[in-house]
Amino acid sequence: MAGPKSVVCEAQTWTTTTVKEALAAKERFVRDPSLGAKAGDGPAKERCEVFRWVEVSVDEVLKLKARDPGLQLRCVECKMPVRVHRALLQAGSPTPHFEHYDRNPTCSRSDA
Repeated sequence: MAGPKSVVCEAQTWTTTTVKEALAAKERFVRDPSLGAKAGDGPAKERCEVFRWVEVSVDEVLKLKARDPGLQLRCVECKMPVRVHRALLQAGSPTPHFEHYDRNPTCSRSDA
């Protein structure tokens, strides 16, 4: 029995946040002065880049993969690796979705 077709996954990518949030999450970050904070604003307003897992859609992944073919993707539920499937041109083909590399019988988003 097949699980629901997953249209979101998590991708490991650079994202912008505040220095305060990055410090609270104990994440490594890169300060980026071009992100709008003024000198002396402190970590509450100062922006930075962090490399983290973020939830993305099929369309977003297809755009990201064009720039980074080695982009890492994982299931939002079980965190196992997934791959993206585009829609085929023929009628009746599956809609774009993510699929586990290896079936995971404990995940509702995997074909078990």
